[in-house]
Amino acid sequence: RKKINLLFSAFIFANFGQLFALNLAPHFDLKMASNKSKPTIILGSRSPTRFSILKQMGFEIKVRPADIDEYSIGDRSGDPEKLVQLIGHAKAEALLPKLAKEVNDASTLLLTGDQVVLHKGNVLEKPLNFDEVRKNIKSYCNDNCQTVGSIVLTHVKSGKRVAGTETSTIYFKTIPDSVIDELCKVEDVLWSAGGLIAEHPLVEPFVEKIDGTLEGIMGLCPNLVIQLMEEIKLAVESDS
Repeated sequence: RKKINLLFSAFIFANFGQLFALNLAPHFDLKMASNKSKPTIILGSRSPTRFSILKQMGFEIKVRPADIDEYSIGDRSGDPEKLVQLIGHAKAEALLPKLAKEVNDASTLLLTGDQVVLHKGNVLEKPLNFDEVRKNIKSYCNDNCQTVGSIVLTHVKSGKRVAGTETSTIYFKTIPDSVIDELCKVEDVLWSAGGLIAEHPLVEPFVEKIDGTLEGIMGLCPNLVIQLMEEIKLAVESDS
């Protein structure tokens, strides 16, 4: 499984641009993003897809995961947008004190966030095991689910912070048991909310359509990143 996990992460990084040619959903203009000057981003996540999206956008990235107990935060029976924002803010609060002492570059930003899958009214988070992965994926067949993701952007030096959420809906065809068996060998699936890895080459043939963005389903909406960067720039400048 470790070998398959590494191969999938390498596939995502090497072929990220090609994933947007699937024409399943609108996507961000990565070429447009690359023409803009960018700050260093500290990514408070171990997610290989979030890292790859930011890398393709041209950012210099430092990875600093926030090791917090996500399950102790928020109400799983309440508003999923509020839940993912609460967790994103909690990650920022956990990381900021040390980063504020370590970071000298005044333009550095901390990016945290969270994502859940909403299916039939249930909030699904990272699966605990492959049995849960199998159960979740089978439940998506001939049905749809939503990804609800937050981005919390913090200006490290000033502590100024902005946040937003993005929701996308993905519609599935029937996913054969043989494909589900193979997906249960991919360890990255345990790091994905609801065991949902729509960008995986095994899954793509069974996606009917996407309402929203593929990047959002993968865990990070670039349009929202850029929007929040504009907001935090104004917030920091207003105090200077």
